[in-house]
Amino acid sequence: MPRPATGRSRRAASIAAVAALAITLPACSLNSGMSGGQRQMLAVGRGLMAGCEILLLDEPTAGLSPKLISELCTAIREMNDRGFTVLLVEQNVSVVERTCERAYVLNGGEIVWEGPMSSIDRERIGDLYAGVRPPDG
Repeated sequence: MPRPATGRSRRAASIAAVAALAITLPACSLNSGMSGGQRQMLAVGRGLMAGCEILLLDEPTAGLSPKLISELCTAIREMNDRGFTVLLVEQNVSVVERTCERAYVLNGGEIVWEGPMSSIDRERIGDLYAGVRPPDG
């Protein structure tokens, strides 16, 4: 696991992460000509430039094309690899699998599963999402 970035290294990592995101954005002065996914990438970049300790992303892939989802997943992974802590709130399990090391699944406001992504039980997560309750006993 990477060490958290501090001071100058955090600033350098922020600039590198924003530069990586900027490559995917069109050349324009305002975000009015950008797609939803491009605006999402810009928002992530703004958070990084603010020098945040933790980047909270709430449903960042909602409404994005598969191509932009893939690019955003790559960007999130790269931010984490550079030492940023990323808290991702996401319903798309495949996005979580591609970007996260650890997951917590909430149901009715309670944690019903937690663990490393390598041990995720997709069937159980699917059942929880569909409202299927485990048998009593």
